Amino acid sequence: MQWSLLNPFSDRFLQTTPDKAQTRETLAKLNSYGVGEDTLDLSKLVRGYGAGSPVYPYEQNNVIFETVFATKRQRINYYRTMAKYAFVKKMLTIISDECCSKRADGSVATFDIDPAYRHKFTETEFNSLKEQFDYIVNAVFKKKMMWKYFNRWLVDGEIFLEICLNDNKDSVVGLKQLPPYCTLCVYDEGILTGFIQDPSLISGDYDRNNIKTFTRNQIAYANYGLYGNNLNDVRGHLEAAVKPINQLRCMEDAQAVYFMVRAPEKRIWKIYGGGLPLPKQQEYLQQCIAQYRRDLNVDPHTGLVNGAAATQALSQDIWVLQDRNGNATTVETFQGGQQFNGMHEAIEGYKEMVADALEVPATRWKLDAGSAQYVQGVEGLSIDESSFQQRCARWAEDFAEVIKQVFMVQLQVMGFEDKYLDSDAYDIKLIPSTDTRRYREMAIAEKGAGILGGLVTMMPTRSNTKDDSDEAPPMLSKQFVMEKFLGMSTEDQLLNQAMLDREVAEIKAARDAIKEEGGDEESEDEGDMEF
Repeated sequence: MQWSLLNPFSDRFLQTTPDKAQTRETLAKLNSYGVGEDTLDLSKLVRGYGAGSPVYPYEQNNVIFETVFATKRQRINYYRTMAKYAFVKKMLTIISDECCSKRADGSVATFDIDPAYRHKFTETEFNSLKEQFDYIVNAVFKKKMMWKYFNRWLVDGEIFLEICLNDNKDSVVGLKQLPPYCTLCVYDEGILTGFIQDPSLISGDYDRNNIKTFTRNQIAYANYGLYGNNLNDVRGHLEAAVKPINQLRCMEDAQAVYFMVRAPEKRIWKIYGGGLPLPKQQEYLQQCIAQYRRDLNVDPHTGLVNGAAATQALSQDIWVLQDRNGNATTVETFQGGQQFNGMHEAIEGYKEMVADALEVPATRWKLDAGSAQYVQGVEGLSIDESSFQQRCARWAEDFAEVIKQVFMVQLQVMGFEDKYLDSDAYDIKLIPSTDTRRYREMAIAEKGAGILGGLVTMMPTRSNTKDDSDEAPPMLSKQFVMEKFLGMSTEDQLLNQAMLDREVAEIKAARDAIKEEGGDEESEDEGDMEF
């Protein structure tokens, strides 16, 4: 099943050493016994979509706000139309700004080694990897495009970036974004093995022989993680908002039509009939109607108003008779705008439904709710805001997979050793606008330091453990304080002890070296807080 043999640029990708994480996935598939959901059926993958499943029914009524999509292209095009709607665009911008921000130094992503793998890399090796990562972010992705890539991924639900190499095929030089509505993934028992593109969905001319295929590492791919009937039926972030957005748009259109129909003011004529008999009253009423009602007649040939009809505007005066008792015909104004109460509140309710579907808290978009001062950190942070920031962190982590995939291809084509070709060893993240996890850890560390400062005199030391010591005897174990008060796990304690022993040994070695050279040991140690 070598679909990549049809791709003229796939030979260099096939010659590279595979990512160890992909190798582990393949071994897991080979050593499994069950049958996966997705199999390679070219006709279904390329031409079919599978949106009309009887197990996924839509509610049917006279007014249909649900939207049934027959093809992947129809769904994605509808997503993009929704993204142009003003309120939805605002929500997506809020999420994108929170997930993908830029620091003062201009960086948009961070690179680090996973803590479980740090002991395998030296400082020189880390700097070499960091140099390649900076090249990928700055020259390949480009900083100004990172936000746009994320925003499009959030709208479409998928992103396909073809990785382009230089002429020597030893370095990544650029990316080409492929349309997701005509590009599909090829799965073998749930394992991604490659990609297929059907250009006929763009040009309209179907040719089975013109289908393009790609190897797995030739395209950087990430999806939103919400699926329909199969792994190629990917639903985007806007999927949950389809119905409420349709309802909101209908309500806004209805309000606009209602305003236009009811906006003109009308006059209510109350004709005084006096003592006329009933037949004469009707006759007199018709005479008044003929006298005071004026029709606006326009000549269809010249476009001018026909004055022969005695046209009368609302600004003109109206004369009516009044008897000696003050009884007369009256003219009152009926204002259409008096009937608009409650319409605006209903639209605001539908906006809240859209915001809930897009998982954006009210403090981020409501003027009255968002007038409070912006809070950095965890103190005073509402539950909704904290949950929103955690969701943004997960979305940014899912998207960052495309950066890691391009970075791994760069290491592969440059000939890095097998030691470096394990994507699980690298921690690549987008820079968020608010790093709640970091602030939470800092707050916990600050409180822990305060607790430790108050309990340090109660723990055993060299002075308070002497028999003739004047200090109070120890009351708390050091390990007990670490576990119960500071919440440190056994792994944290061992890591802390190893780091502490290393730092103490380095300080002692530096003191011994200073002492041998005849320097002042006390003066050299003053203010030594370097990291």
